[in-house]
Order: sequence, then C-alpha cells, then structure tokens
Amino acid sequence: MEILEEFIPNNSSNAALRRQVDEQSSVCDFTIKVGEWVKRFHSSILMASPFFQIMIDGQYRLCKPAFVEFHYASRFSVDMAIMYLYGKCPKPSQTNIHELLDLAEFLMIPNLKALCVKVAQCFRVHTWDVKYLLQMATLYEFDLPRATEHMYSHLDDLMEDNSLMQVSKDFIEEVFVDETLRYVSMDTRLNFLIRWTEYNISRRKRFFPELFALLDNTQLSRAIIQTVPTCLFDLGLTPSLSLSNRSKKREVIIFQPKLGNQQSDWYDICNDQWLKPPVSFKASTSSVMSCFTQHTCYGVCFSSKIEIADVARTIYRSVELYNTDQNNFVNVCANATKVFSYSRSRFFIPYYTVFYQGTFRKTSSRVLMEPAFTVKTFGKITICLNEANVCAIILPGKIILFDTRSFELDTLPFYGTKHFKVLPLGDGFVIHDNATVMFIQRVSGPNLDCRYTFRETYLTQDNYCSFKYRLVGDVWFRQLNKEHDVVLERSVERFNIRMSTDLETLTWKQCTLPSTVSRDMLSSKTIVLALTVPTYTVRCHINCPHCEAHVKEEENYQNDIFYENINNFTWESDVEPEDEQSRSYDEVDDYTDSDYSYDYGFDDYYDSDPHPDYNHSYDGDIYFNDD
Repeated sequence: MEILEEFIPNNSSNAALRRQVDEQSSVCDFTIKVGEWVKRFHSSILMASPFFQIMIDGQYRLCKPAFVEFHYASRFSVDMAIMYLYGKCPKPSQTNIHELLDLAEFLMIPNLKALCVKVAQCFRVHTWDVKYLLQMATLYEFDLPRATEHMYSHLDDLMEDNSLMQVSKDFIEEVFVDETLRYVSMDTRLNFLIRWTEYNISRRKRFFPELFALLDNTQLSRAIIQTVPTCLFDLGLTPSLSLSNRSKKREVIIFQPKLGNQQSDWYDICNDQWLKPPVSFKASTSSVMSCFTQHTCYGVCFSSKIEIADVARTIYRSVELYNTDQNNFVNVCANATKVFSYSRSRFFIPYYTVFYQGTFRKTSSRVLMEPAFTVKTFGKITICLNEANVCAIILPGKIILFDTRSFELDTLPFYGTKHFKVLPLGDGFVIHDNATVMFIQRVSGPNLDCRYTFRETYLTQDNYCSFKYRLVGDVWFRQLNKEHDVVLERSVERFNIRMSTDLETLTWKQCTLPSTVSRDMLSSKTIVLALTVPTYTVRCHINCPHCEAHVKEEENYQNDIFYENINNFTWESDVEPEDEQSRSYDEVDDYTDSDYSYDYGFDDYYDSDPHPDYNHSYDGDIYFNDD
C-alpha cells in the first residue's frame, strides 16, 4: 500500500450510513411503509428512538425482517423524522409541523420535538391560522408567544367568527376580567358568549350565568340583549338586564400640552386608568391658548382658529376666527357658544387693548370677532369664559367681569400672585395658585350693590414638600415631586363653588401614573379639562394590545432571518464531511450552533436547555378543550 503525501480524512460514518439508505443497501434491515411508499433503514440507528428500541431489542422483539407501517402521517414527514436520527436536519413548515410533532411524540424523540417547537415559535401568525397554532400548542404542551399575542390583539375579530368555539370556560373568564382587553365591546363579548354556549349547550349552559356576570350590562345595547335565547332567561338574567343603564358615560380628564408635538393624555377618573385618546390634537405649529368642552366635544383655541373634536363620532372640524380690523389676537378663550379674545397695540405703553367677542354654532366654519370695548392696560392679561357667557378679565390689581349678553361690567379688586390660574365653574370662577383659592360667585336679587361675591380659602402645604394644585371640573388634583418620583392625587369629594367645607380637610386618593405619561401633569405648560363621553368611545387603554398590533403590523416578522433560513434549507442534501460536526441552522437571534449538540453517538441534535425560559408563560390547557 502506498503512503499518501497528503492526509485525506475519512468520510463521516453518518454520511456513509445515509448513502446506504439512499441506495437501499442490503445492510438496511428495518422496513418502514407509508401507503405505497416503502423504505429500509438501519435497525441500529433506529435504536436511538425508544419506540424502535422496544420493538427491536425488547420483549416485543419482532421477527426478521422487521417491518412497521404508519397510517396517520405522510411519507415525507415519516422520512424526515427517521432521517433526523441519521443527523439530517428536517424542514418543518406550517403544513407538516403537526405531523412532525406527532411523530416526535409517538417515536419518543424529544430532540425532534424541541426543534419543531423552536421553529413553530418563529412562524408568522395570521387571523386564519391562529386557531390551528393555538390548538397545536395546547395539544403538545408548549408556548407560542406570537400566536397568543396575535389572539389578544385581534380578539374582536376572532370572537366574531367561529375560531374560538372550542376554548375553555377558564379562558373566557380570563378574557372577560382582563382590563387590557377592554377594546373588545360588551356587545361582541355577549354575542360570542351566546354562540359559545350554543356550540355545546348541554354542557355549557351551566356556565352562562357565571360568565354573563362578568359583563358590564350598562354597555350592552338593546339589540344584542334581544338576541339572548329564551332558554337562557330561566337562569335568572332578566332582572340584571332590565335594571341596566345603557346610557352610561365615562368621566375623563384630558391633559393637553400647550407646546410641542405632543398628544394629550386621557385619565379615567372613576376607574383609575389611562386611556388611548380616540381623538387628539398636537400643538406643533402654534401654542394652545385655552380649551373648552361642549357636550361630548372638546375644543382647542389657537390664535386664529378653534379646533373642535367630536369624541362620540371621532370627527374634527375647524373654525376660523377673523375680524374687520385684521388685528392678531393675543389670547383666545371660548365656551360652547361664545368666543372671546383681545389684541393690543404694539408701540404704545400703556397698551390700548381691544376686546372682541363672537358667536359660533355647530355648523359654523368662520366666526366674526367684533370689538366690544377698549381698555388701557399694563402687564399681563388673563381671560376666561364661563357657562353663563361671562368673561373674567384679570388685570394687575383688578378683575373685570364682562357679561357678553348684556354688556354689563363689574370690577373687583385682585391681589393674587403671578402664578395664579383662573377656571370657569358654573356661573362663577375659581382663581387659585398652590396656596390660596378665591371664589367669584354670581348672586341675584333686588337692590344689590354688587352682582358678585368674593371669598378666599387656603390649600394644604407640607413643611417638607410642596404641592402643585389644579381644579379640573369639580375635582381637585395635586402633584408632589419626590426626588425622582412623581405622585399624583385627586380629591375624593366633588367640589362646587357654593361648598362651605374647608379645602384643607379634603380626602386625597393617589392616581396611577404609568411611565408613558408625562411626569409633570399640572405644570403651567399643560391645560387640564374634564369631559364626559360615551363609554364605548374610549375602550382602549395606553398599553392596548389591539392598538399596538396596528402600529407594528407584521413588523416583528419582516426580519425573521431564522424563519427564512428554515424555509430555504434543503434538508435532503448531504453535507460535506468537514461540515458534519457543525450541522445546524445558521446563527441567528437566540438560535445558535451551541444550542444543539449530539446524542447517543448519532448526529441527533437536541436543545441543550430542555426547558427554555420563554418571555411569556401560558397554561396550554386554558385555551382549548374537548368539553
């Protein structure tokens, strides 16, 4: 035998064994059949599967030649599962992964199952296949975070078809009490609950009252209630339905920034939740001067226009402000029917300030601002219009109260600080800073020297820290900055202008303040107002999975290299001998060569961490059951 000058490594033993299988060599002594397809394999290799080991070497040893026939899998899946024992990497897909998982369970090859789970967790999820994926995850007891996320973010669509007819009672209960899924309307939930119960009414009818009690009856429409089957009315539901109030409103506090390209923040005062605004304004081009409410609408005043958002109908309209003098308005305020503003000369001190007023209606697109009167003024001017169409004009040292209907003027002394805020409240006004509150109240009767009364009270301040206060509607808010933390509180008692209670005795309740909300809610750069809107208009909270899904639709799947590598991998092709010891998927994401190693001396890859720590953990049997 000649001596080679260059060392040539021997071919891999696995490559030789696979070649014998391809050639169907006589040494292949174990026959596997699927339909008309027949193929022989090495019994010594099949021993890596406990299933085959028992058949070949156990008490149930088969006679030679050994033979097994599969009836519930395709020949392609069976071939991939068996060749996996030879070190060939299969190519799982959404069409064959169910069969591969079934074969991995049946043949007791945990490493093949681990590989299939890794692949399944990278599948793109759509509404039409989420049911299939969740059922598969439930059956084989593993987690599919993408499918679960898709289900929660598209729950309204899934509830309207028959995708979730086989979910368990525990799953429905979990969904109905989850506040993050509030975007699914109560009508959709009840309609789904009725169809889910009728799907197997003999077994599920007893669950209906318990699940129905988790719904908010005040948000159910009369039309959906009329669809409840007669057989369910004998479960004691009639009283709860008849007593429901379907005109329930939601009180929200709107924090509207004056400057910058920022959206408003909405706070549900009764439920202590921050909501996703159905409508919002961004003060990107000019600063916001004031805000007002109008039924279920709220308006934002700019120097030359008023933007109005109808929250109930989710529409906007713009109202232009103009005047015949072509003067620029320094400040603008408004209520549901009136607009008040002023402009002043630029070159003379004292300034000649001209005050304007106008009337606008629901259909108005332009409002003519007509001069009302002129005043010589020094320094800062603040204006505010209340529900009685009386405007408070605060000048240094005095307050002018101007009735825009009767053109009557009243003057009161004022010695407040420069950091005061003036707010309309009914037919009067509240002026306050962080220490003192002044109330201006309208009085009526014969022979009165003055049509308004003026009284003063104080707000609580701590010796070690200071509070910022703001009256919003009839609720007091206060903010305390503690080092790097911010505490926002609201008063439990509702306030009115005729309230004789000392404000220092108010009871305070802390508000939830998530990190996504501005940390200085009561600064002078923020306008705060209260609005009552229909409940159905503000179902989404700030972390709503439905809204987040629309923002990042398919975003997570576009650069899924791991999934693409699996799709492009040709499992039938042999590898070169030098690549034999590193035969796995390309290194992407958290799926690397080191994640898979060899077992039993055969090139069988298994996950080195048999119990991976997923980001989410869901109990598989909560989703689907067989009743």
